[in-house]
Amino acid sequence: MGHGYIGDYLPPPDPEDVIVNSRTMLTAVGGVATLLENNTGSPSVKGEIVSAGTTTGTFRVNAGDGPQPLGAVYTNAIPNGMNCWVVYSGPCDVLLEDATATNAGNWVYVSNVAGRADGTLSGPPGGGIPELDVHMGELGHSVQTTTAGTNKLSRIILHPN
Repeated sequence: MGHGYIGDYLPPPDPEDVIVNSRTMLTAVGGVATLLENNTGSPSVKGEIVSAGTTTGTFRVNAGDGPQPLGAVYTNAIPNGMNCWVVYSGPCDVLLEDATATNAGNWVYVSNVAGRADGTLSGPPGGGIPELDVHMGELGHSVQTTTAGTNKLSRIILHPN
């Protein structure tokens, strides 16, 4: 099968990751990850925001401003159609929208760019239905200050809505 796979099993990317069972892992930074099939059409990208795929046990790139994010890709460069670790709870690194920064303590949500996070707001918007729609794209809260740049990862505590 290649890429270090043994049946459904994918070895942990970091020596400090802990495999709980064949489909669940605790990451070195404390996140909880599960194995899902990459159904993005491309190799996986660490930190990319994903949503549940339309086929059982798969994930796809979360649409720009898309509600109901599932989590963030943990394993980089896993080919389409292969199993990949996806963090769905706890600390993890997310891929920020290019040219945006975030501060520790900020509220993090899905960007208007597919697969990216936006951590520029200090808190969620309040108000009516449009703001509720934005809140449904919540990813979590930043625990790292990250400067703006290209393809920057930033640590958050993930708890998607």
